Amino acid sequence: MPYSFTGCRRRRLFVGALRQVWIATVLLAAAVAVTAYGLHRMNGEMSRNSDADAKLLEALRTQIGQLRAYTEEVSERRALVEEVRTSNELLREQLRSLLDLIPDDTTLTRFEITPQRLLYAGVSRDPEGLRKKLQTALRGQYRLQRYLQVPIDARSVRFESRFVAERDR
Repeated sequence: MPYSFTGCRRRRLFVGALRQVWIATVLLAAAVAVTAYGLHRMNGEMSRNSDADAKLLEALRTQIGQLRAYTEEVSERRALVEEVRTSNELLREQLRSLLDLIPDDTTLTRFEITPQRLLYAGVSRDPEGLRKKLQTALRGQYRLQRYLQVPIDARSVRFESRFVAERDR
């Protein structure tokens, strides 16, 4: 093939080393585009994950708040239970001391105690002595409102006594 210096020949764009540079550039651009796309997708997933994490964190905070409120309520109830237990023990001791005043020869048929009144009824040989003992023991808390005696026989008397609280005069 003859070579001519004067004839124009079309020159190829991708020749030798230039071809390698172009291929490297295209591959590098493709790699950058794929990497950018991958980072964009990861960012979207991370933002969705962060939204889910934020919702989960908010739910956990709500549950922690509810648990704290429940713990406070349980603590208040525990204090109330202790207070009731203590008052029940005091009431039990007061009731025991009140019933210890009743002699063995007395049979109670009715015994009611409330904060407003105390009522007891039964059969006794000495209801007047029992009334005086109870009246002395209850002084300051209850006062005698009504007292009834009905003789049954020579040795026994049916009685009923009603005391009302001092503050309810």
